[in-house]
Amino acid sequence: MEDIPQPRALPLLGNLPDIDPINPVRSFEHLATKYGPIFKLKFRGKDTNRKYEANIQRMKGIAQDVITQRRMNPSDKRDC
Repeated sequence: MEDIPQPRALPLLGNLPDIDPINPVRSFEHLATKYGPIFKLKFRGKDTNRKYEANIQRMKGIAQDVITQRRMNPSDKRDC
């Protein structure tokens, strides 16, 4: 069985930097173009599989989940 492709994940942040908070749908489109319709992302230390579909409404829901995860974990933000 083939491994599911994944962009390189950073320690602690995982693949959060790969998702543009302004236009997350575009980020998923870019990742699907590079890694194929099914790819793996890491958020908060957990692997998640994503299936990119042309259905924009579904992608908006996934993107909103990512944004919500960012907001729910303020410990990922550094104090300036």
